[in-house]
Amino acid sequence: SLAQQAALALENARLFQATEQRTAQLQALTEVCGTITSSLQSDELIASLLDQLRSVVNYETATLWLREGEQLNIVAANGFADEESRIGLTVAVADSILFQQMDANQHAIAVADIRQDERFPALLEPENYAWLGIPLVAKGRLIGMIALEKKESGYYRDDLVQVAITFASQAAVALENARLFE
Repeated sequence: SLAQQAALALENARLFQATEQRTAQLQALTEVCGTITSSLQSDELIASLLDQLRSVVNYETATLWLREGEQLNIVAANGFADEESRIGLTVAVADSILFQQMDANQHAIAVADIRQDERFPALLEPENYAWLGIPLVAKGRLIGMIALEKKESGYYRDDLVQVAITFASQAAVALENARLFE
C-alpha cells in the first residue's frame, strides 16, 4: 500500500512537472508567434526566426532553408561554428530525398537516430543524432523547411514535433506576408 502511494505521488509529481513545462512552452509559443507575425521585413524576419524557435523547441543546430524554384537555399543557420559559411549553400530539390518527401505529404519528418536512417549519408560520425525537418507551407505549397538537430537520440518526440509544426505554420505565414508586402 505504501509503495503504491509512493508510486502514485511520483507519477503525480511527474504529471505536474510536465503540465508546467507544456504551459511554459505554449506561453512562449504564443509570444513568439505574435512577434514573428508582426514583422514585414523579410531579412529581419529570417534573421530572427531560428532564435525565436529556440525559445520554443530546443536544438543544438538549426538551418532555415527556403525554396527558390527547384533549389533549396540556406538563408539562416544557428548553432554551427561556421554559420556564416553555411548561409547561401544551395541544393537541388531533386537531390534531397527528405525535402521531396516533405513536399509530397507536407508533414514534419522526425528521425530518432540519423545513424540508423538510409536517407542520411554515413560519411562522417555525426555529433548530433536526432533530426527534425519541419515544413514551411504557405498557400498550400512548400516554401521551405527548418531542420533541427539534437545530440540525444529520439529527442524530438510527438509533443515537440507538434509545437515545432505550430511555430513553422506561423513562420511560413509571416515569411509569405513579408514577401507580399515587399
